[in-house]
Amino acid sequence: MRARRLLAKGWATPHKGGGTVGYHAFPWLQVLGLGSALTALWLSWRFTFFPNMPAWGFVGGVGVAFALSAALMFWVWGRVGGYAAYWSLRQWVRKGPTPAGVPLPKQSKYLKPLADFGSGLGWVHVGLAAFWALLGFLRAFDSVAGALGDWTLAALWGVGGGYRVYFARHWGQRVTDLYNQTLTCSAELDNPGGDRVQKPPHTSGL
Repeated sequence: MRARRLLAKGWATPHKGGGTVGYHAFPWLQVLGLGSALTALWLSWRFTFFPNMPAWGFVGGVGVAFALSAALMFWVWGRVGGYAAYWSLRQWVRKGPTPAGVPLPKQSKYLKPLADFGSGLGWVHVGLAAFWALLGFLRAFDSVAGALGDWTLAALWGVGGGYRVYFARHWGQRVTDLYNQTLTCSAELDNPGGDRVQKPPHTSGL
């Protein structure tokens, strides 16, 4: 029943498997998540390097953090033709339908960085998170405020690395297959009517 109300209001779109996905809510969540991460980093720096900063300076830093996150997300969506194209490509990677109306070059541009999203680098990030967490623990004996920056970096590295590992295990092979498919289609379009020229297949990252 709740899903039907969401669909009626346009805040969700049908998803394979009978669930719902917040099409309109997702971009706000992306901006909010990135902005919160930048704000946490700014907060830790504020207590570590600028303990006497006035309140207006802190609030201004928070505003800049969210403005930067919004600008970055608009850039990410714009690279593949806008948010609607980005959403359809995202669903495609997660075993959704083939994105209609998204040109082949945009598909390749979206898939290439994901094809390099290897779990090995994710584990490196998790290791860096453990390093910063340990450093913060040791620094906390002198000053808890001084350790905030280390713990914030540990959290950011940990979340980023954990997501890399999760993504690579669930969709890494599919992304690689889809990207190789786009390379093959691009080669055929570059050589219409001639001998098939296939670009070297891409292999997933570490």
